[in-house]
Amino acid sequence: MSIEIKKLNIVGTVSEKQVTIVKDVNCKIAKGEILAIIGQSGSGKTMTAMSLLGLLPENCSATGEIAIESTTFSLSDTKKLNKLLGSDVVFIPQSGSEFLDPSFKIKTQIFESLDLLGIKKKADKLARATELLLQVGFSQPKTVLELYPFQLSGGMAQRVLLAIGIATPSKLVIADEPTRGIDSKSADNFFEKLPVLCANSAVILITHNLEMAKKCSHVMVMKDGKVVEFGSALQVLENPTHQYTKSLIENAPENFDYTKLVTRR
Repeated sequence: MSIEIKKLNIVGTVSEKQVTIVKDVNCKIAKGEILAIIGQSGSGKTMTAMSLLGLLPENCSATGEIAIESTTFSLSDTKKLNKLLGSDVVFIPQSGSEFLDPSFKIKTQIFESLDLLGIKKKADKLARATELLLQVGFSQPKTVLELYPFQLSGGMAQRVLLAIGIATPSKLVIADEPTRGIDSKSADNFFEKLPVLCANSAVILITHNLEMAKKCSHVMVMKDGKVVEFGSALQVLENPTHQYTKSLIENAPENFDYTKLVTRR
């Protein structure tokens, strides 16, 4: 099973002028692989992901195709792409604490997803929700089910989103900066569980975290809406060929030389 993106282009209308946002993106991801898309803000990473979900802003449109196994979908057909959400395609957004509805307990929000999967009996939903929370690392899942989102830390909220995501046996998982705003330990725990829990899916991970990207199967580097480098994660991040990739690595927080900074009094 594989996911293939073919000739993806995105244009946007700004002040009555058409602007190219993403140009000619092509890639293929197999089941069990994780593709990290990296690049500075504005490079086209998130717009690429949103186009695959049919969730681009109203002033933007996409062309090209996405092939999921043997079925090909036009990226301009947003209605069909929307229908894939929650079934063949799962989206894990950033800022789980903001994405979860503060008005409802975690139990209610997980149960809603299970309803869509045809699990109707309350006892069955409780058992499945408990199992999912155990899988993402909660030691006391029944306690978590009774909490509201504002009672969770950022890392806990992200794990709840991951639990909701893995409830569906999807073919493609798209995670957009899923560890942004949470501590490094929670981020590491989240990523450690992602490949195991999504072993039967292809995964696209949008991230600024190069250490996390290095643990993925492949890396795609984007600059100004174009792919400037693509290959295995270790190949790209340990032996980059493009100057832009080299610059990203040199300026990553873990590699930045702070002795170059001059403080003026």
